[in-house]
Amino acid sequence: MSQDNKILVVDTEIENIKFIDELLVKNEFMVFSAFNAKEAIKKAEETNANLIIINSSCDIDAFQVLKEIKEKELAHFVPIVMFVRSEDKEIREKGIGLGVDCFLRHPINGNEILAVVRSLGKVKSLNEQIEGIEDVFYGLVKIIDAKDSYTKGHSERVTRLATILAKELSLPKGKIRLIEKAAKLHDIGKIGVSETILNKPGALTEEEYEQIKMHPVMSEKICSSLASLAPILKIIRYHHERYDGRGYPDGLKGEEIPLEARIIAVVDCFDAMATDRPYRGKLPKERIIAIFEAGAGTQWDKNIVEVFLKMIKSNVFEKLMLYNED
Repeated sequence: MSQDNKILVVDTEIENIKFIDELLVKNEFMVFSAFNAKEAIKKAEETNANLIIINSSCDIDAFQVLKEIKEKELAHFVPIVMFVRSEDKEIREKGIGLGVDCFLRHPINGNEILAVVRSLGKVKSLNEQIEGIEDVFYGLVKIIDAKDSYTKGHSERVTRLATILAKELSLPKGKIRLIEKAAKLHDIGKIGVSETILNKPGALTEEEYEQIKMHPVMSEKICSSLASLAPILKIIRYHHERYDGRGYPDGLKGEEIPLEARIIAVVDCFDAMATDRPYRGKLPKERIIAIFEAGAGTQWDKNIVEVFLKMIKSNVFEKLMLYNED
């Protein structure tokens, strides 16, 4: 029996579970059942199911179960099918917000269940394959970082910093995941920039600077070859835009710049200031703080800088070994 055929059914009505179990087992699916919320969370964690079927009309608070599964990230890439007794728009909107992919009406129809399970059952494994392809892109970023001895580990540090800052800003997990992915790949376009320019100890010429300024566009172009990266393309493209509109490549201003890109812009600059570069040594903390205070509202989003400065002043990055002034 294929490991892609594992289905978790959450329902308090024994007849429903029995019907679905017999139907799916007969068609070579492996079925796991949960009769209450606690058991549903436990099974979601243990079974690594490829699809979850949940009844919104039983004694379980189905939406609370889905919320907990989502918050604990127990169903990453896993399609969710929900049985409903009505066409209530509010129920559907709430379900979609919690990750429901398909709604089926009561009474339960065996042919409908089979059709949906067969079409959605492979989604998780396919998404995991796509994630494997994304890992190739992340590997490429490490090669790029290695080209520039001064920025080795830059993308990994920016990713950690951006993730920490996004959590401090209380962003939802979905946005944090996008920020994490975009931060990893924000500089992938530097693969097209000469090592001579990346490692130049003095000031760049105008022509050299124009080459550097093209890397967000190239990053977007490289990542656009993979459909799964579509949600982060604008974040990558705009991570060098300035809040006052004087950034690049498109001169966006204020909230025209995606929030995720504004967050990455702050931590990207912090890492540049807090590490040795070919043209200068790393800056002391007080100097970095002064630069951010001066640039809040012009170069960077003032509200993001305010939160970020509190984190710098609390020594949180030293504790996480992401910054060392020595």
